[in-house]
Amino acid sequence: MKKSLLISLFCVTAFLTCHSQHFTNGLGISILHDETNYSGNNPYIGIAYTPGVTFLETRKYALSITAPFRVGYASTYFSQNSNDTIVIDDWQSVIVQLPVLFNFAYGAGSSQKAPARFGFFVGAGYGVQLRYYHEVYQFNETKSIGTSSPFSTGAAFSAGIRLAVGRTYRRKNIELGAGYLLGITGEDHNIISYHVLFNF
Repeated sequence: MKKSLLISLFCVTAFLTCHSQHFTNGLGISILHDETNYSGNNPYIGIAYTPGVTFLETRKYALSITAPFRVGYASTYFSQNSNDTIVIDDWQSVIVQLPVLFNFAYGAGSSQKAPARFGFFVGAGYGVQLRYYHEVYQFNETKSIGTSSPFSTGAAFSAGIRLAVGRTYRRKNIELGAGYLLGITGEDHNIISYHVLFNF
């Protein structure tokens, strides 16, 4: 009995793998914006990579799980020298984001055989974020150096559109999207990101 169940489970898994699942990859650039920590005026510019796997798909729509990975860099520099007063503020930061999202996609990019040229997607999940700050502040002869690396977790959301390119079968697509990561534990933040990806 147990052997039969194991064989049945294996067959179902193999069937789903062959007929419903496929892996996706998206590579591009991202801009991350946070009003609460300097980057409101100096957003993070970074690399965006989004791996994913679909677990249910038709010719029109698909359900998938993705892990949009973002690495960005931001900096700001201020210098003032007047009336024998010197003020310098040099701030730099690196950000790393990794949410895991459950997505619904319709039209282009939803599956390998989707005939549509245009599509859209929405997703929700939970993510983690690590930021590193380095700031050098100087007032006349007094200089201070500060560093920190806050870690946070929070709810994550995404949405966007996809434009198909190439042949109908196994067609690639260009993705224009936005994401939102709300800091719930750790660092308090509300980060909005924008990205352009080539999905293949």
